[in-house]
Amino acid sequence: MQIQEQVIAAQQKNVELFIDLHRIFAETAERLTRLGMETIHSTLGEALDASIKAVSVKEPQEWWTLQSNQFALAAERSQACNRQLLDISASGRAQCAKLLQAHMETYGRQARTLAEDIVQHSPANSAPIVTVLDSAISAVTTLYEALQRTGQQAVEVTRTNYELAASAESKSTKRAIEPLPQAAKR
Repeated sequence: MQIQEQVIAAQQKNVELFIDLHRIFAETAERLTRLGMETIHSTLGEALDASIKAVSVKEPQEWWTLQSNQFALAAERSQACNRQLLDISASGRAQCAKLLQAHMETYGRQARTLAEDIVQHSPANSAPIVTVLDSAISAVTTLYEALQRTGQQAVEVTRTNYELAASAESKSTKRAIEPLPQAAKR
């Protein structure tokens, strides 16, 4: 394959990558928008139900109980929505990472092929240049793989920290709500 053909093929792959990344971003944005709309819809419905129940309350203790239950439900919904948000963003990131990984592997093979073609069409004694190019390609590939692993670890740490914080928040919310009906009796 001629050097010009290889460059054109690499440019075409870059355009395909760009289009594929935009597709992933659009799908992720669509999922996030859908989640937002579903959350708004359910929140408005639950607010209407809570308002209707609040109007029908006759005793202050019932009102406190209703409010504490609504607060607990809101906290649970918030945690569920945040988990879904985290899952959607992690899924989009994983799709992008997979696509970029495949592109980097293809790019590495093409760069090595290009370097070999340059050696074949270059004057004698240019082997050191090819060695430098090959080692630069290997260094970039290694760097990319390290960044990929670091990014995955960051996502896992974030998810673990979120789940721990959500669990602690849920427990503290339940403890805070339980005394409310007793305080309302006083």
